[in-house]
Amino acid sequence: MRSRFSRSGFTLTELLVAVALFTVMVGGLAAFYGMVFSNQYRRFADLTVANGATMVRRAFDSAMGSATFIQDPSAGAATDYLTVWSNLDGDGRTPLVAGAPVQFSHLCLDDAAQRIYIYKGSFPKPAFSCGDSPAAVARMPLAGGPGFRSAGLAFYRPEPDLVQMTCGINLTDRQGLEHPAEVQMQAVATANDQN
Repeated sequence: MRSRFSRSGFTLTELLVAVALFTVMVGGLAAFYGMVFSNQYRRFADLTVANGATMVRRAFDSAMGSATFIQDPSAGAATDYLTVWSNLDGDGRTPLVAGAPVQFSHLCLDDAAQRIYIYKGSFPKPAFSCGDSPAAVARMPLAGGPGFRSAGLAFYRPEPDLVQMTCGINLTDRQGLEHPAEVQMQAVATANDQN
């Protein structure tokens, strides 16, 4: 027979050991998941910066690939923006192919040095500042934005039909780590009596 005072259950020592083991396991899982998420965030930041640099490179390739007239920078000069035209003669006024659209591409860095944009539109090009949204002009952000520490963009035109581009993008993550990317390229516009 069973004693009246006999109880089934856990002793205080057993409960303390179980709580200690549970605490160690939860702490280990929290550290593991923290490390995994931290590595994923770093990879995401690196990928974001690399994607921005790729977008700028592709926009530069596309603009220069169809360019028949380079408006800015002038030959021998450097600027932080590029303006090129397709289907425009070297005089900057006459279409190469009558009846075909004359279009511009304008790559620029905003005044805060945070975002890089490309604008596309038709002749004549309206006056606007980088970051504005002018009517009848398509604007697309290429790189930068919230979280980006800085962006840099420079164009140099050493020869009449050659443009060199340098683009640097830098993102600082929540842990203070920097994620930089840089692109250096050059491209030749269709030779057409450039100024």
